[in-house]
Amino acid sequence: MILETIIGLTSTCCIIQYIMGHKTKEENLKDELTGMYNRKIMKIIKNQDENNPKDVIAFDIDHFKNINDTYGHHIGDIVLQSVSKIIQNNFSKNDVCVRFGGEEFFTFVDSKSHEDENYSYKKAEIIRKEIENMRVLEDGNLISVTISIGISNNKNISLSQRIESSDKLLYKSKTNGRNQTNMEIEYVN
Repeated sequence: MILETIIGLTSTCCIIQYIMGHKTKEENLKDELTGMYNRKIMKIIKNQDENNPKDVIAFDIDHFKNINDTYGHHIGDIVLQSVSKIIQNNFSKNDVCVRFGGEEFFTFVDSKSHEDENYSYKKAEIIRKEIENMRVLEDGNLISVTISIGISNNKNISLSQRIESSDKLLYKSKTNGRNQTNMEIEYVN
């Protein structure tokens, strides 16, 4: 039935719209390459959890364009899959890991389930070091990768502001030499 319907559709756009309409909601929220949530989940998280105490961690692979340009997009895909697996393996089911786009990722950490106020920083540093030690083998060459990280855990600002703050701190990490973590300290009123 679905195949007959697809054959009856006249344009690629119609076919894609038909297939997307029959995917489950979960499938529409997942990144095909990495298996992480895609950026669509962020709108849902913002709408449902705007004032919820989530730490926000932003990750960005350093010099990713050079990896794609030097070794090809298939190696870039392997790097993205490897990095996303390391990120996901270091968080609990209560935390939400997202591939925002390209080589940028976010994790929303359910800080209510972690008593250590430095939990997000410690996790980010574990991830940064694991990725720094990771090697991808391509044509006899070992390719090394690093990431820059920004963390916002300031509960006195909205979740949207924490996302923006973590992104700014990520770029501070890049500006200050890459392969490092910068964290906003929570200010208590």
